[in-house]
Amino acid sequence: MACSLLMDVHVPKSITDGVKRCGIDVATAQELNAGMNSDDELLALSASQRRLLFTQDADFLEIASQWQNQKRLFPGILFCRQLDCSIGRTIEELELICKCATPQELESRITFLPLASSID
Repeated sequence: MACSLLMDVHVPKSITDGVKRCGIDVATAQELNAGMNSDDELLALSASQRRLLFTQDADFLEIASQWQNQKRLFPGILFCRQLDCSIGRTIEELELICKCATPQELESRITFLPLASSID
């Protein structure tokens, strides 16, 4: 079963649109009327929707750590710093993760993109 995604507020529309074109079930914080939610509330929404949260906001790393320490479950966070991965590669890696990983493999984990560094 493919994983579903929740896009953080600041994820570029080009990434969201590209992932949708790959056939991934994607919702944005704005579409769910959560554009003004705090980061903690957005992670809670991700959990209630059973969607992996894709973000480029490093604040989520600390929030996820707190949730892990409290044994609070969340579907998982896919994290990429804006300058670490091109838009095309981000779309490819999100598609790969969503189509190949199971929700159980990603639960309460942080997955960093890019998955591997390219070798020149």
